[in-house]
Amino acid sequence: MNEDPCINQYFQLGTKDREIHLNLSLKAVRIYFRKTNNYEEFSELITGNVTYEMAGKAGWCHMHPVTVKLAGPTDKGLINFVVFCPMREIGFHSDHYKKNGEKTLIPGNESAGCIRIPDRESGRFFDLVQNGDCVRIYKRPFWRSPTFAGCIQSEHCSL
Repeated sequence: MNEDPCINQYFQLGTKDREIHLNLSLKAVRIYFRKTNNYEEFSELITGNVTYEMAGKAGWCHMHPVTVKLAGPTDKGLINFVVFCPMREIGFHSDHYKKNGEKTLIPGNESAGCIRIPDRESGRFFDLVQNGDCVRIYKRPFWRSPTFAGCIQSEHCSL
């Protein structure tokens, strides 16, 4: 594992129970669990340039707290919506939406900013994360080690 260039920017290391890592290179997300020293991985994600740009503007090292969980469907039909950037309504959700009571695959292979998780896995992801969990976004050919550090809202994701 490579040395983490962000470690000195984090506070309250080892205090959180879970940490979420979104790796844009691997198109996967992991939820790390401190108490069991284990993780759950979700792959085949669909992301877009907005997520990449937002993470870059926040300095790549910033960790974003989960602010709200909405089982849905939301007013836009999103299902299992886990928000970590409320100002821009960016978060994780199912790759399906619900309209008129019917579930439909969201078209396209790039998102408008959110991270789409395959519908068959989105419910499990939704159930595992909690408000206040920290989301770390990076684009590397490898996974970073979790720090279980505290996190605060970025100015790019303020309420």
